[in-house]
Amino acid sequence: MQLGFITWLEAAGLTRGFETARMYCGTKPDLHIAGVFAVTSLELG
Repeated sequence: MQLGFITWLEAAGLTRGFETARMYCGTKPDLHIAGVFAVTSLELG
């Protein structure tokens, strides 16, 4: 988790509305998570 970024957002007045979970099909990919800065959303419905 990128705690520094979360602290920065909270200092800007933002609050957490919800949390998400990472889900994988098969084995977990070998990613450098500290370098991931975007939120990806897949909505089914």
